[in-house]
Amino acid sequence: MNEQRLAAYRHQLVSANLAEFGDTAEALNWISPGRAMAAQTERGKRLQSMGQHLHLAFKGTKPHIGPLSPGCRICGEGDWSCLFVNGKCNCRCFFCPSSQAEIGVPTTNRVPFTRLLIPSP
Repeated sequence: MNEQRLAAYRHQLVSANLAEFGDTAEALNWISPGRAMAAQTERGKRLQSMGQHLHLAFKGTKPHIGPLSPGCRICGEGDWSCLFVNGKCNCRCFFCPSSQAEIGVPTTNRVPFTRLLIPSP
């Protein structure tokens, strides 16, 4: 990505955070490009140091040693069901198929929970 496109993309992300978080956006701990590159380099070194013990699942996005946990596997396959308390989530998991921009009723996999069900004692 060239520098002009990178700057435009960064501006787009910052604008989205400002719109989402309003006045509290300035309190977010923004990472500088230099710190981001240093973190990426450190991550690469640590992953490389694990050698043959390291496994990569789901297009290299889930590094693990030993078997991948059932929860991680289900999540990576897109079969996980997250319950959004108000329909808004800022995790932005790469595999999540759900819209994460709506503030509304609790929802999981687009199934709304419009009323509270309290189990009988």
